[in-house]
Amino acid sequence: MEWVRNDFAITLSKYVVYGMLFGGFVLTIFPESFIQKYLGDPGLLSLWNVAVLAALMYVCAVGHIPLIAALIASGASPGAAITFLMAGAATNIPEIISIGKMIGKRTATIYTVVISAYAMFIGFMTNKLLMPGFQRQMEYDEVTNAINYANKMMLSFPEWVKYVCSAIVFYFFLKSVFFKLRTYYYSKKDN
Repeated sequence: MEWVRNDFAITLSKYVVYGMLFGGFVLTIFPESFIQKYLGDPGLLSLWNVAVLAALMYVCAVGHIPLIAALIASGASPGAAITFLMAGAATNIPEIISIGKMIGKRTATIYTVVISAYAMFIGFMTNKLLMPGFQRQMEYDEVTNAINYANKMMLSFPEWVKYVCSAIVFYFFLKSVFFKLRTYYYSKKDN
């Protein structure tokens, strides 16, 4: 429990908060045409882009279904959705860091490359099977309904539990920022 509280939770919360901020940034800042241009093409470049996006975020396959629904409704290819869910759940930054600490950086690099390549291959094959005749089942305006539907399928807790859990994650995030600032301060003080 000491490792969970003093190492794992601090590392994980830092990337969870950054991932949530980044995901919110992507969905609010980038227009539909941008997403269609860089994620809608059924080629490998769009799959590479979405694999990088997934690696930067902390991805839980079920929790990111609304994000995937929004991306597809905005024009992303179906293979991009598959690649995002496969690569993101297996190659997010906190997981890669943990694997690197446990079994070495070389093995973590091989793991990341193999998982990403496999996810891109499956995404590419999905695009080959479904495109060019792929018809989106919802339009951008219907994303809210899709998100509400996906939220109904997920296990839900009372609002106060969600706020408590968010506060705990944010507490560990602040703790990680405090440790980083303290380390920076003492390193400057010693110089």
